[in-house]
Amino acid sequence: MRSTLTAGLLVRGTSSYYTNLALPVTRDRPLRELDAYVGSAFSPRISLTLRGGVGHNRDSGDTSLLGLLASVKLHTVANLFVTADRSTTASMSKP
Repeated sequence: MRSTLTAGLLVRGTSSYYTNLALPVTRDRPLRELDAYVGSAFSPRISLTLRGGVGHNRDSGDTSLLGLLASVKLHTVANLFVTADRSTTASMSKP
């Protein structure tokens, strides 16, 4: 099997007035986001992806996220995805 490596980066910024039809004006929203991921297939059936990010929300302040995504191919038409994330926000008392 040939090993594969995937990686990606997202950088996004919006104004505090940004909204869309599905987002009420009163709801908190991200102003700045930086997200990255790196992953690899360890066999024809199993892959793991590590992701992390930081951001700043209009109302709740700074945020961070660290997560792991596992994918297992069960059948030609079925996959099992398992995700574990740890996120924190400045307004939280505990992660």
